[in-house]
Amino acid sequence: LREAEYGILITNAKRYKHDSGFSVANGIIIIHPAGALVLINILRDNLINIAKLKLSKTQREKTINAILEYLQGPSFANSIEGIIQDTIDLHSNLDKEVTEHVKHWEFRFAKYKKINSNANRIDSKVVKLFLEDNRKTKGLISKHHITPILLPEKID
Repeated sequence: LREAEYGILITNAKRYKHDSGFSVANGIIIIHPAGALVLINILRDNLINIAKLKLSKTQREKTINAILEYLQGPSFANSIEGIIQDTIDLHSNLDKEVTEHVKHWEFRFAKYKKINSNANRIDSKVVKLFLEDNRKTKGLISKHHITPILLPEKID
């Protein structure tokens, strides 16, 4: 519809069961989002270099076709598929790391709240006992209070 000479389709969809995230169909490059930036940078850099060379139309088309032929070959496909898989693995690892950090933070947060609550409870009991035994010092002791640790209600 656009009368484009070249096309790139960036998609998570798999064309077949063991789709590795990169293929070429009907002259259109199909790539997983994890490899899209690498591919786009390669294409952009090469198009800029071709433009700087100020080639004739025939030379430019020949050079572009050579690049596209390389992109459709097994050497490039293997490399870009490795990049895609490594990027997916890193993203998965980062998700796990974030989940673990949040679990640790929630654990610490709960412990700090418990410590604060217990310290206040102890302080209140000690002051109450002291006041019952020493009514004369009531004014001095009643001013004593443990300052609570200021914590948020929950971790988002």
